[in-house]
Amino acid sequence: MGFGFLGMEALPLLVVTGCFYGVLVSGDSAIYSTAITELAEPDRLGSAQAFQAFLGFGATILAPVAASLLLDLGLGWGVAFAMAGVVGLVLALPLVSITRQERRAGSRHL
Repeated sequence: MGFGFLGMEALPLLVVTGCFYGVLVSGDSAIYSTAITELAEPDRLGSAQAFQAFLGFGATILAPVAASLLLDLGLGWGVAFAMAGVVGLVLALPLVSITRQERRAGSRHL
């Protein structure tokens, strides 16, 4: 979330941080694909994978538009990158309640 605030730092720091950020961002794709494969009903696996790809490509299309709007408002790169982090956290919140419900349901079956 803080990468955008490094805009005025030395180029080597930006390159190293950008590469590290890129590795972290690209590493989660395999995790999501594996989770979809393991958790989806077998007869809906293709649809689940297609929906996951749709969400991923949709975010890829919308993120630059949202970031450019923030930049046009003069909020800067730091806010644009932070917005991506905040959106990710907000979209992950429903998973917390789903996980809690599944844990409660699992503990009842023990």
